[in-house]
Amino acid sequence: MKVLSIIGSPIKNGTTEKLVDELQKGIIAKHNYADISKIFIQGQQIEPCIACNCCQKTLDSRCVIQDDMLENYSKIINSDVLVFATPIYWWNVSAQLKLFIDRMYALLKDDDVSNFEGKKVVLIMTYQGERPNSGPKIVEKIFEDMCKYLKMNLVISLGVCTGNPLKDEMEEALENSFEIGKRL
Repeated sequence: MKVLSIIGSPIKNGTTEKLVDELQKGIIAKHNYADISKIFIQGQQIEPCIACNCCQKTLDSRCVIQDDMLENYSKIINSDVLVFATPIYWWNVSAQLKLFIDRMYALLKDDDVSNFEGKKVVLIMTYQGERPNSGPKIVEKIFEDMCKYLKMNLVISLGVCTGNPLKDEMEEALENSFEIGKRL
């Protein structure tokens, strides 16, 4: 099983990434043969899509923008599980993750979803603000629709309120993330 975790938080080693790390530990605990990798988007140079549609016109279906996203395409294609992790900013994914998702369009030539079909998707969200909070529901709906269109399977989503969390709540969230990894 090949697992690619895509960290959309601008904060290295922050709560969002810690939840992903626990998920990965859970995967390894159950599937010690798993091939696990992680992309920290903030550390990459990824330009926004310029809507030129060249990726839809060329034989190799690749984006013409020469940046770090070019290396990410093969990682996406070769993964069985995609873990998307993002803080929720203004009721949506982070700007970093939005850039990444938009550039995944280059893998969808002529509406052919074969680069995505059958992949499992895990969504991890962190957010602040009062509970209940509509941000996680909005982001989850975006991923539900995206997965349905691309014929991927949204296995589970985990939303964690990190605004002044009690120590017990954060420990529980980390344990939940670990258990999700074991169940994949």
